[in-house]
Amino acid sequence: MNGEQLTFSNVIIQNTNWSKRDAKGYLAFQTIDSTSDGYYFTKGRGIHITWKKTSDYSPTKYYDDNGNEIQLNEGKTYIAIAQKDRTLLYS
Repeated sequence: MNGEQLTFSNVIIQNTNWSKRDAKGYLAFQTIDSTSDGYYFTKGRGIHITWKKTSDYSPTKYYDDNGNEIQLNEGKTYIAIAQKDRTLLYS
């Protein structure tokens, strides 16, 4: 680490179901889901999305609210897995 801020061209937030696995608070996130929602941020704007991943080895697909598959912009992409029942704050 050199102290520089990380930058990304694309940021995806995947809301997902989760469960607590033990008394110490270990969380397991369900990253295979037939349909769940999230957000896609790029070039200073964000949109609501739906994401689908049907098996361990299938790619995750992202769709806008009209059902069109999203084409990510060139550059680095950060994908965050978020707890489905939490409020997302962004600015």
